[in-house]
Amino acid sequence: MIRSDFARALDEKALVRPGETVLLALSGGPDSTALAHLFAEVRAGRRLRLRALHLNYGLRGAESDEDERFVRALSATLDISLGVRIIRPFEAGHGESLQMAARRVRYAMLDEEAAREKADRIATGHTRDDRIETLLINLLRGAGPRGLGAIPHRRGKLIRPLLDISREEISAYLAGMGVVPRIDRSNLETDYDRNKIRLELLPFAENLLGRPVRDALARSADIFSEIEGFLEEEADRWIARHAREEEDSLSVPAAALAALPLALARQTVRALARRAGGFPEGIRFERTESVLALLGDGRSGRTMLSEECEVRREGEALRFGPPVSDAAPFRVPLPIPGAARLPDGSRVLCRMLAREEAREDLPREGRRARLDFGRVRPPLLLRSRLPGDRFRPLGAPGGKKLQDLLVDRKIPRSERSRIPVLCDSEGILWVIGIAIADRAKVAESTRRILEVAFCPPPDDTNR
Repeated sequence: MIRSDFARALDEKALVRPGETVLLALSGGPDSTALAHLFAEVRAGRRLRLRALHLNYGLRGAESDEDERFVRALSATLDISLGVRIIRPFEAGHGESLQMAARRVRYAMLDEEAAREKADRIATGHTRDDRIETLLINLLRGAGPRGLGAIPHRRGKLIRPLLDISREEISAYLAGMGVVPRIDRSNLETDYDRNKIRLELLPFAENLLGRPVRDALARSADIFSEIEGFLEEEADRWIARHAREEEDSLSVPAAALAALPLALARQTVRALARRAGGFPEGIRFERTESVLALLGDGRSGRTMLSEECEVRREGEALRFGPPVSDAAPFRVPLPIPGAARLPDGSRVLCRMLAREEAREDLPREGRRARLDFGRVRPPLLLRSRLPGDRFRPLGAPGGKKLQDLLVDRKIPRSERSRIPVLCDSEGILWVIGIAIADRAKVAESTRRILEVAFCPPPDDTNR
């Protein structure tokens, strides 16, 4: 029975194709041992190339070394090429349990080995029982369809052919062949949530109700997984229509995202976060909600999803990408005439012109500006913007906050602290590349002109 269920999963779930290379996660426990035997049985008929990886964390001392010896012997018996990684020392990171840390390292090592071996698939020995336990763990954490779908049969290269097979069936299969797998005694302790659910909660529920509950829970996981799959497809379609790649970030229209039904908006945020920041298992509910909160009032803002991914509201767009740090404040004098170099490598030059020397007109905005020197009050200073900066832009009916001007001109928040501001003793003369002050505009009465030119760094020609 288990053999036919395994073969059916490979076919119906499209887990492997003939001729592919499959990397097996091989711990030596019952599930991974059965996985290795089952793949060895179908290898020839499907022309599969099998590889395996075993990780020895050393957490159980001599027992961990016995696990490794068992796996080496098993791989030799089944003619499966084996890689072994010794993980020493092994410690959990900040906020991690040892189980969480082991899982993180395991998947990282599997990805690395798959790349080295050019494997098409990575197969793990997760069973129906693992899926049921994960469903209950996630339910008690307040998860949505993704968490309640528990462990999927396939995600990317990762496949789990045993998800419809119980541990009881696996034990019977191995016993029928006279195979005695390794037993991790930590699975019999109730220190972890998963073990409490396996050893206490599920037996209690079945005893209380007087009937089995595992088939029903597995069916619920299938239903939630199908819902999740539908939402993923819809989110991908929306992203294909609306997302725009901008260097190392993804930009989407905030209004269009806000118009989606809430469930789909959440799914789309998670999909964008995974694409921009590499979240293999998605992001927490609270962080998803912090992104949706940016859609509310149209104000600029940002939220951190991880150390690698920040979401920024910039005007009408929402951008997903690496965090952008504000530029360090700077103050650089500008001699008249003369030049100054800014911290980012850009240069600003200025010179004096007689009115008759300024033959061609300049655009109101750009990399050069002409000011009425008679209205300029030296000394000149180039600096970063300051809180409360205010001036009257050319042609404006009155004063305006610099912050509001930058928002109106749709300057991304990440760029605002990098824009140099040219000032004299009375205030702002030119927000470089944005607007000059109305008080210093060239008029009919102007006799001498101060021309200022901005030269971006050599590698920033688009600025």
